[in-house]
Amino acid sequence: MCPPPSVNPDGIALPPKLGRLLYRIQVALGQSPMQIACRKKSGSIDIKGFVREIFPEFSWAVFSVGVPGKAQKITAQLWNDRHQVIGYLKYSRKPLACDRIAREYAVLSQLNVQPRPLQFGPLSQGTALLIEPIQGKHISCGMLPPEPEILNLLDQFAIAPPVPLDEHPWVQTFQQTADPVALKWLDALRDRPWPIVALHGDFSPWNLLRSPDDKIFAIDWEYGLAEGFPYLDLAYYILQVAYWHLQWSPTQALEYAVEFLSSSGPNLTLAEAKAIVRLSAYQGYQFMLEDGHSLEEEPQYWRSKVWEHELFNISN
Repeated sequence: MCPPPSVNPDGIALPPKLGRLLYRIQVALGQSPMQIACRKKSGSIDIKGFVREIFPEFSWAVFSVGVPGKAQKITAQLWNDRHQVIGYLKYSRKPLACDRIAREYAVLSQLNVQPRPLQFGPLSQGTALLIEPIQGKHISCGMLPPEPEILNLLDQFAIAPPVPLDEHPWVQTFQQTADPVALKWLDALRDRPWPIVALHGDFSPWNLLRSPDDKIFAIDWEYGLAEGFPYLDLAYYILQVAYWHLQWSPTQALEYAVEFLSSSGPNLTLAEAKAIVRLSAYQGYQFMLEDGHSLEEEPQYWRSKVWEHELFNISN
């Protein structure tokens, strides 16, 4: 990004991988980060102009460049001269990434939770979202069952009262886009109305922060939906921990998730719990396809086996 926002910039042009590495090292060490200017052939990005009204004290930034691909974005950590983080700005010019940034803004605008969106709009031929900072550390990555504070956080995502299944906006969209085999899973959910909730879409330990006063907040809502289906995030959290940290088989993960959702968690029926877990794995699979991940990649293969697996004593 050129020019850097400070009056007398000391910008350093670094390859994205090295820039990300330095950023993570400095965050881990708690040191004041250096300023990184990522030069692009397509021109400069006027971050200072975008954030001026919200953060007149903005002085400099550290940039983290996302993984190359259709959903690649740049995240800027914004600092003032007192070496305080005052906000985060997400930016991209790629259509899919711009859509994801818009999704995050739409969901956060409807929720009375942190982080709050501060500004959203066009910036330098792309889309940008300014978000308030949250003090905290990522939660422990290998814990199952999910701790009670996580369940309490999900309760705060309610948007509207329960409606019949076929009137639910998430279900209506799903019926228009999903494969026929996935539509059959909805049959197990027809016996009760379901609330409309904000859906995070990537509800995983690395997207959850614990604040100094022991509250938990969800960040990075780029896969979010303003009108989502309940318990999909909870099931996805279990699947993510099961795959990435516990290295369970798809069978182990599905059995555990169904047991939790039908007993220790929200007390669904076995058939409802199995449908929710399958739908969650399927949705995560589809999101990764949109990002350009191959069908042959191990996480994708694992997710597909979650919904293909048959549990004993549970009807299809």
